[in-house]
Amino acid sequence: MKVPIAVLATDLDGTLIPNLDESLEVEALSKLSTLIVDAGLKLLFVTGRSYSLTIDAIEQFRLPPPDAILCDVGSCLMERAGDQGYGISEVYQAAMTNNLQGWTHARICEGVRSAGLPLELQDATRQTNAKCSFYFDGPDLSLIEKRTSEWIADQGAPLQMVISVDPIDSRGLLDLLPKGVNKAFGLHWWRESQGFDHKQIVFAGDSGNDTAAMVSGVRSIVVANAADSLIQAARHHHRDSGDLVLAKRNATCGVLDGLRHFLDL
Repeated sequence: MKVPIAVLATDLDGTLIPNLDESLEVEALSKLSTLIVDAGLKLLFVTGRSYSLTIDAIEQFRLPPPDAILCDVGSCLMERAGDQGYGISEVYQAAMTNNLQGWTHARICEGVRSAGLPLELQDATRQTNAKCSFYFDGPDLSLIEKRTSEWIADQGAPLQMVISVDPIDSRGLLDLLPKGVNKAFGLHWWRESQGFDHKQIVFAGDSGNDTAAMVSGVRSIVVANAADSLIQAARHHHRDSGDLVLAKRNATCGVLDGLRHFLDL
């Protein structure tokens, strides 16, 4: 018996967020919003954005309000609190604190400073209790990756590094998170807290940091503008299971097409 869909979990940038210059994507968002309501689905945002930047996106692009927001690369869970907007999940925050084993935000920052790592702390809106975010000079990516990895190993710290270079301004971005915490960790913690089966969830994404969630047992939508690495990983994992849609259209349009498929519309 086929398990019915109950949740759409989706990345934002490059996935749910429409290109406002593309009328088809703007139209697709409107249709998608209606479909979510008509089908009685829960909506979960799973994004690398901070909470404040996620709220900005909801307002700027008129995104449908989610039931919960997994932001900051899975290190923070915000839950809808009625008319009061969203409130931080204290239970999830406690899970993050437990994973850090005493490595507080202040301790991580002091350790980075004492080690002489050439990292600049990002502003307060980009930090959480479980995520320390830094800038660095983009051309130094390999050096920063090597030195930070060595520091984590030397300290025996329960941390992992997410590192990249902004393609627009070439500035380096580095996040230090609890080891094992990513979009998949957050998605399945939320799933279990809500009592959903893996197959009741459809996850949509477009980039490499969506891979862990996409190969974790949920149904998946890969939008047409996705990174090749994600496409290949999703194909390899899902094979002929019927739990994967490789959308033929970009971003919002692809999410709409994929959700329609899983709802048999």
